[in-house]
Amino acid sequence: MTNTYEIRSFNLGGNCYSVKTYSSKKVALNIFDKNVYNTVRCSTALKAKDLPTNILAQNIQLVARNESMTWLEEIKIWKAT
Repeated sequence: MTNTYEIRSFNLGGNCYSVKTYSSKKVALNIFDKNVYNTVRCSTALKAKDLPTNILAQNIQLVARNESMTWLEEIKIWKAT
């Protein structure tokens, strides 16, 4: 079975508001790292201007799944501090 990789973004309330799907783990890892980098960079810029950061993702998760799985395999997770 071939895995599908999903990057999931969660808001401050813990609700998932974005799911992006990829067929390659390498591509998904690269995009995950870029998403985390951009979120941290934007958060830093907003904080420097004393603006709220709650509009940004508070958690970003990379998971793998396939048709035979009854669970999601978490590969990476990032949480805002």
